[in-house]
Parts: sequence; C-alpha cells; structure tokens
Amino acid sequence: MRGIIAGPASFELGAKIASALGWRLVPLEFKTFPDGESYVRIDWGGFEGSDVVIVQSTHPPQDRHLMQLFLMADAARDAGLGVEAVVPYLAYSRQDKAFRAGEAVSAKTVCELMGCVGIRRLFVLDIHSEEVLNRSRVPIRNLTAMFDIGEYFLKKDLRDPIVVSPDEGARLHAERVASVLGCESSSFKKERDRITGEVAMTPSDARFSGRDVVLVDDMISTGGSMLKAMAAIKAKGARRVFVACTHPLLGADVGRRLIESGAEEIVGTDAFPNPFERVSVANAIAEALRSSA
Repeated sequence: MRGIIAGPASFELGAKIASALGWRLVPLEFKTFPDGESYVRIDWGGFEGSDVVIVQSTHPPQDRHLMQLFLMADAARDAGLGVEAVVPYLAYSRQDKAFRAGEAVSAKTVCELMGCVGIRRLFVLDIHSEEVLNRSRVPIRNLTAMFDIGEYFLKKDLRDPIVVSPDEGARLHAERVASVLGCESSSFKKERDRITGEVAMTPSDARFSGRDVVLVDDMISTGGSMLKAMAAIKAKGARRVFVACTHPLLGADVGRRLIESGAEEIVGTDAFPNPFERVSVANAIAEALRSSA
C-alpha cells in the first residue's frame, strides 16, 4: 500500500485524498522555531509501503511551504522510499522565462529543487504557465479542476448560461466548464498599450443580454482582470455574473470589491485553504494517483 503524507499546508486535502484512495495517512509532526525555521518529522510507525505521496500546496507564505515540502521529501528519501508530490498550487510558476538579462527563472529553480530532494514525479493543478511542464527535469502532470467547477454550476439554476475567460490564454478553462454545462464559451481579448501600459479588454461578439455568465480563470490575485471583464459583461446586459477559479489567491478586500461590483458569487476550490472554497479537488487528484499507481 502507498502512503499519503498530508503536509502542514494541505492537511485537510491530504486527508480527503487518502480517504478516497483507502491509503494510509502517515502521521507528521511539524513546528516553526522562534527564528522562523521549519521542523518536520515523519512518524513511519510501522508503515510498510515502498512509496509515499506528499500533498503540500505552496500558497502564501510560499517560501515556508516550499521548505516544508523539501524537508518532507528529503526525509522520505532518507527512509528509502520512492517520493511523489501533489502540489495543487505551485509557487513561483508564473516566471517561466527570463524577460530581462540576469533574471532568475523561478519556475525552473523550484522544479530543479524538487528533483534535488528526490521527488520523482509532480502533480499540479491548473498551472498558470504550461511552459513549465516542458522545462522541468521532474515529470509534471497537470490536472484540472475545471470539470469539477462545471459540476458545481450544473447544480445551479442558470439561465441560458455562457462561460467566459478573461483572456485568450485561459480559453481552455472556459471550454472545459462549458462542456459540463453544455453551453457556449467565449473569451476576452487583451491588448496592452506599449506606451502607457494600460490594458484594454474587449469581449467577443457573443450575446450576454439576459444570460447568466460564469467568468473563469486558473487564479485570481489582484482581481483587476475580473473586475474589468465583469464591468464589460454587465454593460452588455448580463443577468448574473459568477466568478470562479481554481486558485483564489485574492485577499478579503479583493473579494469584497468583486461582490460590490456585481459578482453573484466567488467560487474557488480547496487546492489550498481559503474563504472561497466551494469545490473539492480531492476526488480528481485521487483518481489521477490511482490511475498512475
């Protein structure tokens, strides 16, 4: 039997995955020293498996959660076990190339460190840049929460729904949600002024009047794109606008602004603990682990 180590950042999600698979949840001790350093100890306590899967998201504080992951992986490797990791939100994955000479490519650095501590395969969820998948020396499988998000909205009484992404890069997310709802999908076109840096967002020619709209993306951080997209859709006569994403990194103030600007609901997943959890990704991750065992 394989074991699941639920890291400090993902204890509840790790426990759900272990339960769905019927795998042993390996106990973990952890603490933070007064100077901020992390301590972890894996209580093997009779565990007889040869492989473990560490579940640890690396949302803020990213550096601490990454270090905890590295310590757990190294300890498991020292115990002679094969190590895989489920990192639903992969920190530092947004910079996958050097835009200016001398820049550190953070996505590459993090993936290199994964390999250094013995992680032989990595599972992530709706990674922001798929370029990372091709440049990592550790094999990465990119899972998606979009079908689960679609199932959530399938239970709602949506009128003539349409699913929209805030830019063309996220169009696949909208298409996946729409495939569950059996409805149309669309995307905004983003253009940046080279002089002012201002971003203009232009919706497609899709009809929005009287319709319920689901705005979907992989992550929401500052909420700027979502706010602009929502304003444009509302101006075209949308009935209701829902905002959904896999990784709701937005703070309480951003959530408030979205609701005050007309969002009917903000729907996030449990990829990491957050106030907007409406959808669990545990079963999708469990199925991926089961099929790869």
